[in-house]
Amino acid sequence: MSESEERLYQELEKGVGDLERTIGRFPPDACERTALEVLKDKKVREAIIKEFREHEMVLQGVSCKGEHDQIKVNFTFECRPPRICFTAHIIIVTYDVSTGKVVGIDHFP
Repeated sequence: MSESEERLYQELEKGVGDLERTIGRFPPDACERTALEVLKDKKVREAIIKEFREHEMVLQGVSCKGEHDQIKVNFTFECRPPRICFTAHIIIVTYDVSTGKVVGIDHFP
């Protein structure tokens, strides 16, 4: 693993730690709680690092859709200036609430 990639993983760990420390302020059904759960998955972390590393993107936001057993957590990335892109990159993670596991990771575009 290169030094820059190692730094990306360290920064991701810091971000997850910050989320974990502040999670108590969110309602029990908040998207942030589900995002924290999916961020525990190694493949999700690898997908996020890949967006940062290969596409030089920055995280724009996180949103959730779905109900009951399957929730889709959307991580939206945008280009880092001065690069201009007209479509966002999105990682959609499908999380099965009943099993507490990630069951799918999709990338767009």
